[in-house]
Amino acid sequence: MKRYRALVCSLVMLTGTTFAGDFVAGERRSGLCASCHGSKGMSKDSSVANIACQHEAYLIKALKAYQTGERNDVDMQSIAGTLSDVDIENLATFYSAMTCRVKKPKIDVDG
Repeated sequence: MKRYRALVCSLVMLTGTTFAGDFVAGERRSGLCASCHGSKGMSKDSSVANIACQHEAYLIKALKAYQTGERNDVDMQSIAGTLSDVDIENLATFYSAMTCRVKKPKIDVDG
């Protein structure tokens, strides 16, 4: 995880990207999310969203929508209801800073 933190800090310095929250605080708080979304934000359950590599603003908006009831999911509403605005920003920073690999789909050109 130390390498991961160093990578994120390097990316921020190189790209000038700024985040709303605190990466380390988000990492500490992420245990709350890991039981459903996986330890690295990639769920093994197809009914649970992957939250790693999502845009920070999207994650903030989604969590606040669960808090207000705009998004309807009993489990997420319950969990989001325990989060402060700072917690939400920190979690969004942590998950949005992750790097995800995308596999190219195998294409059958012969049909």
